Amino acid sequence: MATTLAQMMLLVMEATTDVIRGDATVSDTSKVALIDRKRDESGGYYDDGIIFFLSGDNDGLTRLIKRWDADAKSFHFEDVTANVAAGDDYAVCVDYPRSQVIQAINEAYRVLKLPAYSTRITNTGALSYALPAGVDNIIAVDVDQGGDDDRWQAHHNWEVIGDTLYFDPQTQPDTAKGQIRLLHIDSPARVDTDAGVLNRHVSDEYITWASATKLLEWRSKKFNGEDRKVEADLNVARQKADEFKDEQPEIDKMERTPHLSRW
Repeated sequence: MATTLAQMMLLVMEATTDVIRGDATVSDTSKVALIDRKRDESGGYYDDGIIFFLSGDNDGLTRLIKRWDADAKSFHFEDVTANVAAGDDYAVCVDYPRSQVIQAINEAYRVLKLPAYSTRITNTGALSYALPAGVDNIIAVDVDQGGDDDRWQAHHNWEVIGDTLYFDPQTQPDTAKGQIRLLHIDSPARVDTDAGVLNRHVSDEYITWASATKLLEWRSKKFNGEDRKVEADLNVARQKADEFKDEQPEIDKMERTPHLSRW
């Protein structure tokens, strides 16, 4: 199952800083607060931190903590989807702004080259098709067989020459097959929403530690390299990122037998 941005943010925070978990002790219908009367930190302690909703109707959401009210024992944030109910689980952390965490994850993620499906091509029964804009380095071609979501079938007799996809004249898809999709290697799109998913070919461990490295580098600059714990954590994160980078799954190209005598 693909990892969401919210899930990755929590993994990165667990690798980078202290994450505190708890649950709401009473319900709140404002949609902008969570109350936990078991907390005893001083006023403002969690300001500008991140809150993760881990269960209930807001499960999977994250928010910037705008204010921690020590008297009311409440976290305050931008609107969430639903009322917060007593017993809803959450996690909070400080030290890193939510926007900075999202930026670090995208910087680590978007430099990768990963498999992605292109815009689908309408099948007209032709022997050749212009590739969609920006699509190259194709590793597989699937043809629509109709029916349910498992309708795609790999086609093995094709070739790309320049910016055109050619099929074998003896085995090109017939017009009853509605669409063609291309699996190609590309840089992944930026992920900004909590529910946005990372490419399933990504190693979670690698993205976790590569993102942690970028956050700790940011914090190191903030303290001019003089915080010994930050520097020690940064060294560990770099080592872990290098270790898991070697474990990124290899991408195999589809074996095929192009018979393109006409071309």
